[in-house]
Amino acid sequence: MGYLMRLDRCRFGVAVELAACEAEASDGIVVVLKEAGNRLLNPHSSIDDLLTLLDEVENLLGYMEQVPSKSMRDALFPSVKALINNKLLRHAKMDVKVAAVSCIIEITRITNIRMSK
Repeated sequence: MGYLMRLDRCRFGVAVELAACEAEASDGIVVVLKEAGNRLLNPHSSIDDLLTLLDEVENLLGYMEQVPSKSMRDALFPSVKALINNKLLRHAKMDVKVAAVSCIIEITRITNIRMSK
C-alpha cells in the first residue's frame, strides 16, 4: 500500500490509533517527499510527467505542518533546491511555472513561523 493511501487511511482512522498513524504517516511523507524532490532535481523532459511530479510534491507539502522536524526539513531540501532553480521558474510552459510557484507557496507556509501567530 502506498504512503499516501496509508496517510489517508490513518487520517480517518480510529482515535486510539491516531498517534501510531501520525508517526507512520510522518515517516512516509519524509521518504516520499525526499524521493520526489530528488526526481524534481533531474526531471523528465515530458511536460505531463513534470506537471504530475510537481503536483505530487505540492500534495505532499500540503500534509506538512509548520515548524517541521529535522527529518522533515531534511526531506524538504531536494524540493527547495529544485524549485529555486531557474529551470522550473523560467520554464517555457506557464503551467510548469504556476505549479512550481504553488510548491514554493506551500514551502513558505511550512517554514514561516510568523504565519501561525
